[in-house]
Amino acid sequence: MNYLIAFLVVVIGQVVMHLIFPDSPVSRMDVVFGAFFGLLMLWGVTWARAKP
Repeated sequence: MNYLIAFLVVVIGQVVMHLIFPDSPVSRMDVVFGAFFGLLMLWGVTWARAKP
């Protein structure tokens, strides 16, 4: 389950990075920032769902 979540975070992050920087090639920094933004998005979704 955790591996699936991590995979989704990376994929979502890559999509976000490609939308922000469409001309830049995929590098390790893109993966790091992409995963960070993906984690923020995932945390926001889970927090919104947890609210009553």
